[in-house]
Amino acid sequence: MRRSLDPSSLGADVALSAEAIAQVSDETASVARDADELHDTLLSVCVMPPVVEWEDFFAELAGADRATLLSLDDAEFWVFAERLTLVQRIYMDGQYSPTISAVEPRGPQPDGLSASIAEVLRGWLDATGPATVEDRSSRLALESPQVEAALIALEAEGQAMRGLFSPDLEEDQTEWCNRRVLARIHRLTLRRLRREIEPVSSADFMRFLQRWQRTASGTRLHGADGLLQVIQ
Repeated sequence: MRRSLDPSSLGADVALSAEAIAQVSDETASVARDADELHDTLLSVCVMPPVVEWEDFFAELAGADRATLLSLDDAEFWVFAERLTLVQRIYMDGQYSPTISAVEPRGPQPDGLSASIAEVLRGWLDATGPATVEDRSSRLALESPQVEAALIALEAEGQAMRGLFSPDLEEDQTEWCNRRVLARIHRLTLRRLRREIEPVSSADFMRFLQRWQRTASGTRLHGADGLLQVIQ
């Protein structure tokens, strides 16, 4: 019945609703209704597997030298020009089509491979729900140790939290999630649980008591057998 979220409770294993996880994951997922919105999404997540519904938007960005397709041995990603330097630091063997020039974004940028991977994961944590290291590494074509080290760095910053959050997850597995996203899932889970135990109205309760205690019309019992049932 807590009215506010205790952040310290989220670091341990907590029972979260599968429906709440799915709802918040859908709400935080990237949405692009035009090329500019896809541009903003790419700026946030740094790399994104191609999305069929957004191919026309990507083609518009690529035609303006604002985005390019990164091809690896077993994966492809869309990359925005302002994230190109960062992505090239991570995927050094990648091929880019079309060839575009990197645009240096404003403000401080991550320095080094580990910091660059952490920056990519920061964007993905903001746009997804709980996931394991293996899920993250598979989706981003990165080595699991690299992903885990970056997540630990984000945990130290207070951006990521680890635990056993999904109901169907094995006990020996660990999920990682953005702290704010996890808090939303936790609050939604509590609201769902509270609705399940919401009290009935006083009128409904009185009607129940009258039937249960055999005082309502049509429910009264008679004789010794009736008395025995009432006492039982």
